[in-house]
Amino acid sequence: MHRKMSLTAEFAARVPRYDGPPLAMGGGREMADEDDHAAVFARLMATRPADGQVWLFAYGSLIWKPNFAHVVETVAHVHGWHRAFCLGWMQSFRGCPDRPGLMMALDRGGSCRGVAFRLSEGRLEENLMPIIRRELLFKVSGMEARWLGGHTAEGPRVMLGFPVCRSAPDYVSGLTEDRIVAALATSAGPQGTMAEYLASTVEHLEARSIHDRYLWRMQLLVADRIAALYPA
Repeated sequence: MHRKMSLTAEFAARVPRYDGPPLAMGGGREMADEDDHAAVFARLMATRPADGQVWLFAYGSLIWKPNFAHVVETVAHVHGWHRAFCLGWMQSFRGCPDRPGLMMALDRGGSCRGVAFRLSEGRLEENLMPIIRRELLFKVSGMEARWLGGHTAEGPRVMLGFPVCRSAPDYVSGLTEDRIVAALATSAGPQGTMAEYLASTVEHLEARSIHDRYLWRMQLLVADRIAALYPA
C-alpha cells in the first residue's frame, strides 16, 4: 500500500503561479549549441559499454516526463550519488527574480534508487540527443553527462546519468533545511512551481515502490510551509 502524501496536488496548487513578463532562458547564461551537444554524444558513444547497450538512469523529472523512447524500464540503484537540491538560484524555468528556484540534482556521496531505461540500440542518436539538449542547456552546465555504475534486479549495469558538476557557477551547498524548504514552497516560474516538481517526483517514485526518505521528509515539510503561507 502506498503512503499518503502530504504534498498533494491541491497543496501544490496553492503556490501562486508566475504571471510576469517573459524571462530570459537560464537568466541570460550562454546557451549550448548543436556542436556542443554533438560533441557530448560523440564522447558518450566512444566510451559506451562494450555490450553496446545504453541504459539511462533517471532520478527526477526524466521518470515522469520522459522525452525519449525506450524498450525496457526497471528500478535501479547507483552508489556514490544522492538526490540533493543543489542547483540554484533559478530565475527561469521553475523560478523567477522574486522567487528564485532551487533545483534537484545528483550530488556526490551516498546512494540513490531511481529508474533505468534501456534505449533502443537502433535509435540511439534519435533518443539521446533530445535528452542531452534537455539536461545540458548551457555552455557551462550545472550537470555533466557521464557513465555511472549501478545495479538492477538483473545484475550490474553501466548507465548514463547527469550528476551535478560541482565546479559550475550554479552549484550550491551547505544550505539549511529551512532555506531549502522555503525555496521549494514558494518558487515559481514559466514552467511551474518547485512544489509541483517535488510532488510529481515523490509520487512517481512511490508508485514504483521507491521510498526516498529525504524527499519524503521534504514533501512533509513543504506541505506544512505551504499551509502556513497560503491557507485554504
